[in-house]
Amino acid sequence: MPALGKHARHVGRSYDDEPCHSARELDAQKKTMGASERNEQERAAWREEAGKLPANQLVVVDECGSNIALTPLYARAPKGQRAHGKVPRNRGKNTTLIASLSLQGLGAAMTLEGSANAVAFEMYVEHFLAPSLQPGQIVMMDNLRAHKGERVRQAIEAKGCQLLFSTLPGLVNYCWADLLGSKKRKAR
Repeated sequence: MPALGKHARHVGRSYDDEPCHSARELDAQKKTMGASERNEQERAAWREEAGKLPANQLVVVDECGSNIALTPLYARAPKGQRAHGKVPRNRGKNTTLIASLSLQGLGAAMTLEGSANAVAFEMYVEHFLAPSLQPGQIVMMDNLRAHKGERVRQAIEAKGCQLLFSTLPGLVNYCWADLLGSKKRKAR
């Protein structure tokens, strides 16, 4: 069948390996997504203020959830052979890790089955974090509603520490990613 229209002059030529877009010759690219609520001026102001804080006094608190049924979808295998793996049949409940991180390393930590709510977070602060704090430290956490309870503030300030809420999401996500990666590897 003869080629029709604008592609008639390219008959017999393959373009599979070349970028293409009929109008502008653009490649399809994966999007980089960002939160629509993100305010770059506020983020810049926060970065400037946080840069003035004494790093040796910072204690960053965050939480993450995981499930041991999370299994990588890709693996290595000899060329031409399929990679095989195993995954737990019973998914189980999520596990939440709440922990602090400072220049001294990972600090007070607590795990719980299920997700963290205000009551669980208050318990973590009162029983794990507050006893490990030294006067003058600056405890920084994100703006999660569960972090803003009055008992949380009281327990931290009673130890002579300052409480700050970050407007930058994911302060310690790289640490959590490393922890989760090692946790999943051990679970397999």
